[in-house]
Amino acid sequence: MFRSRVFRTYDFIYLPIDFKANGKKWEKFNSEKWHLLHMLEFKEKLLLLLISKTRA
Repeated sequence: MFRSRVFRTYDFIYLPIDFKANGKKWEKFNSEKWHLLHMLEFKEKLLLLLISKTRA
């Protein structure tokens, strides 16, 4: 019963796809949006690290 409930919990996987890339690989794809997303991810990780250190 538990296995069937967990199996049906997720019905899709999100893949970030940019259709304007014209078949280019992600390593060579250079856009302002890509840099912005990675900068935000870095800042989020840094913030979580700082919060965890202040709580310890």
